[in-house]
Amino acid sequence: MQDVEKRRAMIINVIYLAMLVAIGFTLQIGLNTLLTPYGNNYDLLIAGSMFGIIPILVIYLIFQKYLIDGMTAGAVKG
Repeated sequence: MQDVEKRRAMIINVIYLAMLVAIGFTLQIGLNTLLTPYGNNYDLLIAGSMFGIIPILVIYLIFQKYLIDGMTAGAVKG
């Protein structure tokens, strides 16, 4: 029973974060709202952080060749 309530609360918090991002708040500000003096929701905070990391990681993996080529071209003297 407790597990079902925890899942329900997590779903509600994910919907809340999605609404915050949709109305113009950044993901970091939305995640900061999860830190309250009454209790912290660390599992949702980590899950939300992954949503911020995944697009950056995908962009890096797509353009990795160009990034490395640019760094090595700038490091060569002469």
